[in-house]
Amino acid sequence: MENLLSIIDAFQENNKTKNSKVIWFLLLLIIAWCLLVPSCNGSDKTLYLDEEFEVIKLTDVGILTMSPSGSHPITKYQGRFNRTYFGYYSSDHEIIIQWFDNDNFFLSEPKVLWEDWGYNSAGDKLGDDHANPSIIVLRHQQDEYARHNGKLLVAAAEHCASKEKRGRLEVKRGLSSESIDRWTQPVSLRNSRATYARLIEMAAGRIFLFCRLHRVAPNSRATFFFWQSDDAGNTWTKGKLLIDANPYTDDAIYITVDTDEDHRILHVAANRLDYDNPSKGVWRYRDIYYLQYRSNTETWYFANGKSLGEPPFSLGELNTVYVSESEPGSEDWTYISDIKGTSSQPHIVSITDRGRGSADALDDTRPINIYYHTFRDGTWQTEKVGESSRGKSAGFTYPTMATLISLDPVKILGFIQSEEGTIPVCYIRLKKGWILDDKFLELSNPKGVHARPFTVGLENKGLVAIWSRITEYHGTPYTEWKSDIIGLVKRESAIE
Repeated sequence: MENLLSIIDAFQENNKTKNSKVIWFLLLLIIAWCLLVPSCNGSDKTLYLDEEFEVIKLTDVGILTMSPSGSHPITKYQGRFNRTYFGYYSSDHEIIIQWFDNDNFFLSEPKVLWEDWGYNSAGDKLGDDHANPSIIVLRHQQDEYARHNGKLLVAAAEHCASKEKRGRLEVKRGLSSESIDRWTQPVSLRNSRATYARLIEMAAGRIFLFCRLHRVAPNSRATFFFWQSDDAGNTWTKGKLLIDANPYTDDAIYITVDTDEDHRILHVAANRLDYDNPSKGVWRYRDIYYLQYRSNTETWYFANGKSLGEPPFSLGELNTVYVSESEPGSEDWTYISDIKGTSSQPHIVSITDRGRGSADALDDTRPINIYYHTFRDGTWQTEKVGESSRGKSAGFTYPTMATLISLDPVKILGFIQSEEGTIPVCYIRLKKGWILDDKFLELSNPKGVHARPFTVGLENKGLVAIWSRITEYHGTPYTEWKSDIIGLVKRESAIE
């Protein structure tokens, strides 16, 4: 019904003509049809509803890639409108963007930004779910570029194929403020080897674009480079290596990035994929590292404020946040899942499989937990948050991941096992430790694996988080899947 009211308001505003009786007759016919057809009024899309939250299906043709290196495809912007913009990769091999009106609870039509996108790592097949967009709304551009504030900037990459135009990295900017209708031609930054694009805008207007490149760095099998733009995304520097593996290791590097609320400090967490460890053919994600960038000095630092210098950095030069267990037979798998930060403190979330033993051992008794890491009193501190999960249905067996949805108090959105898949839960950090929020939503009929969350913060009203609900998945080469995009909507009645 909220959607219908929005339609009526728009209709009245845009159709002030002499034929008002005819217009109102036609409008009443539309309303009657919408009340009879579930897909128009949204009732078939609601998975959960209470006084505070609504869980809705935003689309049934999309998937989000793994967080955190996944491209953070959601952002909120309050300008002329109060909207949350989000993007995803579709089963039609398209990069799609939509917006959700947080005042009227209204969902836009989808807008296709890239077609025939998402080649797999071999470069011979479309449909690879690594192809997700990174979305920001420009808000800190200055001087002659200030006219671009309010416009969307979107970057997309594929999955690291070495073939030309099969591992692309491109950027597009909206032509009008707060609109997804018209876009510039894409700026091409890579034709091959690119995965996981991530855009960040700093307070002085500089834009960072992070992206992982395969077989380009001296020591890493794959690691992250960054490009910079000082003219609202019109032009970009050449890609520069950020972090390389330690010499003679051939590790792959994963990162997750975010800024403080004022966009003055860029927080970066990294971990590594160790090949042939603990045995030949077994790949193990392990250890967590940290560094930060400050826009006022335009340089990089340790967590304690000591200067780190200029990139590239090796893993051995960075702050070590967490060291994974490596005792033979008791090795753990550690995945960085999210990072958020204030002006003085980074907050990192990881997922750890304990005692996994081998990459193929999906033992039901193996504990999977969420961990929280932060820098306090001059040291890195780690706390066990609670249970997490791997998908064990629909063919999806990967970690479901978790994300920070509040820093005051600290709250984490994760997923735990259910009879038919996984369900979302919220953990809260109290002085006495971590507890499950018993007032958080409870899906009674989850169906499928709920996983890969991204958020704009639970303190907001409207669409505050998205994740995938995966109902079919065939793994490598990541091109055969069925998935919905699920939205968590915080209702107005819950806002103080």
